[in-house]
Amino acid sequence: MLHQIDHLLYGTHNLEEGIARIYELTGVKPVFGGSHPGLGTHNALLGLGSHIYFEIIAPDPKQEVDRIWMNLDQLEKPKLFRWAAASGNVPAVREQGLSHGIDMGLVKSGSRYKPDGSLLEWTLSNPNVNLGDGLIPFFIDWGHKGNPTPELPAGCTLRSLKATHPEPEKVNSMLSALGLSLELDQKPEVTLTAEIMTPKGLIHLS
Repeated sequence: MLHQIDHLLYGTHNLEEGIARIYELTGVKPVFGGSHPGLGTHNALLGLGSHIYFEIIAPDPKQEVDRIWMNLDQLEKPKLFRWAAASGNVPAVREQGLSHGIDMGLVKSGSRYKPDGSLLEWTLSNPNVNLGDGLIPFFIDWGHKGNPTPELPAGCTLRSLKATHPEPEKVNSMLSALGLSLELDQKPEVTLTAEIMTPKGLIHLS
């Protein structure tokens, strides 16, 4: 299923602390990505292999907004809490979902300026729509430029992405309707766990 993954999202209350923790775990230091204007967040990134990357995302104290993107400020602790799937046609995926009773919200455009001043742009389904307790991804299309993985620090490789949920059949049904799959076990807790090979060895990050 790795070809389906665009990136993983690790939420934290403080970006610098998130960078330090991932650097300590992996031996690869994430680089600052930029701010998401109007959404109240900023991020740091590192590569996870071919066309897949890892995003540390946190509230941006320099922004004043009514609502922090994806309710990041409500996370009880730093965690791997969402994932994004690659798509070349997000509106079509949304229509496919609607035909199965799955509403991913409106398709939107997004952008942020990179540290070098260049503009990064994308189209995506609404990440604020939290389906399957976060186990159903939002979809993103980077257009002809592709996602930022080639520019990011290398050295880590995503081996697998696994999850647990109290109602795995319900989540699997939604994933299947959207043309996706995820290794999913039944447990009382909802978890998302990435197995990543790093310069420090194999880690499991939830």
